[in-house]
Amino acid sequence: MRALRFLVILLIVTLSATVPVVAQRYCYVILNTNPDRTVLPEEEVRKLMEGHLANIDRLAQEGKLLVAGPFDGGGGVFIMNSGDTTVVREWLSTDPGIRAERWKLEVFPFEPVAGQVCGGKSDARMVTYTWVRFHQASIPSDIADDHRRYIDDLSKSGEIISEGIFSSARGGILVLRSDSLELINNDPLVRHGVPHDVKKWWVAEGSFCE
Repeated sequence: MRALRFLVILLIVTLSATVPVVAQRYCYVILNTNPDRTVLPEEEVRKLMEGHLANIDRLAQEGKLLVAGPFDGGGGVFIMNSGDTTVVREWLSTDPGIRAERWKLEVFPFEPVAGQVCGGKSDARMVTYTWVRFHQASIPSDIADDHRRYIDDLSKSGEIISEGIFSSARGGILVLRSDSLELINNDPLVRHGVPHDVKKWWVAEGSFCE
């Protein structure tokens, strides 16, 4: 069931229309697998997932959803074409899987720092990147400066796919081309002990103008 879900998500996101995107603030939606979700019969779960995928396709066609992709192991990410969390939650309320609380949502206004949001093209292939989330933390200015220099160096090598920050000092994300843990562990934020998550993320190539 999980493997089938991934394949269908990849297909639908790949077939979604490309949406022209202007520079703006977006909303970054993290769908965390809900460990307390109700145990349902397999057929009911299948119908919820079909509705979830159909909703993804509709929101993409309407230009509301720009980027979507699953994590290995469950959950995933949406990038929505609005910086208003109330509006975005209303858009997502049509998703039967979300209404059934299959995931716990986190919705943050999001500002790209590197890698603009372009959205997947209809003929894009699906690729895997390394997704890193840094949680809110008080970071000394010298550590922040070291992090910025480190990211700038990685950008020159073509390693950075996307980087962005959440509003109100709630942290941010970093998407790397490779799966090198050494690159992550060498980040000054990681060495400083900033809490972070690392996941393998499937997404349409070109979603960040790469």
